[in-house]
Amino acid sequence: MRKLKLKLHSYEIFFLAVIFSMRWAFFDYISSDLTQLILNGIRSAAALSVVALFLWRYRKISFSRKLSDNTDLPIVFVLFILIDLVWLFSTVINHGDIKACFVGYLCPLIIVGLLIEWMRGRPEELLKGGMLLGEVLVYGNLLTVLLFPDGMYSTYGSIPGVWFTGKNWLLHQKNVFLPYFLFACLVADLYSIRGGIKKWREWVLYIACLLSAILVKSTTSAVVMTILNGMFLINKVKMIKFNTFCLLGGNVALFFICVIMQQQKMFSFLIEEVLGKKITFSGRTALWDAVFPLIGDNLFLGLGIMKQGVFQQLTGFKFAMHAHNLILDHLCKGGILCLVLYFAAMFFVYRKLHQLQNTDEAQACIVTLFVFQIAALMEPYNINFVYMIYFISYYVYWFIPQTGPETAFIPSKEFKLRLGRLSFVRRSTKLAKSEVLN
Repeated sequence: MRKLKLKLHSYEIFFLAVIFSMRWAFFDYISSDLTQLILNGIRSAAALSVVALFLWRYRKISFSRKLSDNTDLPIVFVLFILIDLVWLFSTVINHGDIKACFVGYLCPLIIVGLLIEWMRGRPEELLKGGMLLGEVLVYGNLLTVLLFPDGMYSTYGSIPGVWFTGKNWLLHQKNVFLPYFLFACLVADLYSIRGGIKKWREWVLYIACLLSAILVKSTTSAVVMTILNGMFLINKVKMIKFNTFCLLGGNVALFFICVIMQQQKMFSFLIEEVLGKKITFSGRTALWDAVFPLIGDNLFLGLGIMKQGVFQQLTGFKFAMHAHNLILDHLCKGGILCLVLYFAAMFFVYRKLHQLQNTDEAQACIVTLFVFQIAALMEPYNINFVYMIYFISYYVYWFIPQTGPETAFIPSKEFKLRLGRLSFVRRSTKLAKSEVLN
């Protein structure tokens, strides 16, 4: 009797691990307790499989070297783990939703972080798996939007006392589409730069994302995708390189103008006439005003992941599940300590991008993070696909061919990893001082 052998490539494992570990909104809000139990079991199995893969690959590594000698530590991954641990601690001391903290935040972060680390040394496989993942999600979601223009399912009344938007599709309701779109577009652009896919395939994906946003009337997603595609075009056609810290400064300025000072009247024509939105950003300014005292009362550690309905009671806004702003959401969940850790993670990401900002690969990440931070003014987006955008941006040098003076890395302090019969050399990634791109 012949034995059946199943051989999976790295990109296929990446794709399956992410798919099986995702929280599908339909099953979370609509399905029975038994179905949710089965799905949680599948997610747990996916998580354990990822951990096992990671430990198996790196079981022979010696960590006896000094940390100062390791120029390639996953510092951003560690900082995000610390953020989630702060959320967990705050959740425990405030009697919040510990299960939601584990299932919704900590587990997805660990899965994608270890997956990205597991793909180290295989940038082509990582982009191939990310491209497959992005296309399946984007085109699958667009199909449900076309087949069910009034929504694939409804979440009205799924949680008593909490208001939900009723129309939902494959990727949940319209405000949640954007992180999936940005991840798909970033991976497609990086893969196209490396020559892994044709240009038409990249642009068809962009159009599918934009069309989905327009059909579901998501103004934020439509505007952000338009800006993203426009900046990609400017970067490729006009060969204009965007400065990392100039774009970051623009994000910071928008945060202070719109959220802290609430002086968005200077953009009233753009907001009301062009975007068709209220000057209050659909009531968000009033919500932010209600969130500020809440943050002040729990300044250091925040309130953690609150149980369903608690945030609505504290703010008086029955439609609000969170602060509707990334920075304010971090302050609500983890206080100043969490925000400091988040800023530290962003420092390492943007520093790495600034060193390489004259490369096409870094430009793709810089633009994607810029438009994401614009969207994050209105939504927190703390999901695993956002984490993958951060990690890919931090490890952007993986995708830069080491075949030229502008992008060459010095192969210093080589050390070998032995995986069974396979052995290969990993190199640290210090840039020569003369090669740092300003």
